[in-house]
Amino acid sequence: MTTQVNWAQLCQVVNAAAPALVYGPVPAGSQVSITAASAWNPAGAAGSAVVDLFIMPNGGTAADATHVDRVSVPPGAALSLTNAINQKLTAGMELFAETNGATLTISGAIAS
Repeated sequence: MTTQVNWAQLCQVVNAAAPALVYGPVPAGSQVSITAASAWNPAGAAGSAVVDLFIMPNGGTAADATHVDRVSVPPGAALSLTNAINQKLTAGMELFAETNGATLTISGAIAS
C-alpha cells in the first residue's frame, strides 16, 4: 500500500474570543502533521491578541486537557505557535482555536 503525502494550508482564520473549529475532523485513513503555525495581529489593533490552539478528538472540548499553545501577539506583529509545530492528528481529531482578532495560519502534511 502506497502512502500519499500532500502539503496543505489547514486553516487561515480570524475569529473571536471563543474556541471554534478551524480544521477537521481528519478523514478516516488519514494523518496530519502540523509543519507551521503563526498568528498575525494587525498593526491597527487596539491591543495584544491572545491566540489559543486546541487539539482534540471529534466531539471533544476545548479545555486545559486539549490545550496545545497560547501566544500573546502585540499589534503589528506575527508570532509562531511553536508548541503546535510537529503535533500529529489522526483520523477524527480536530483543531480548535480562539484568536481574539488575530489571523491564524496553520499548514502541514496530510498523509493518506
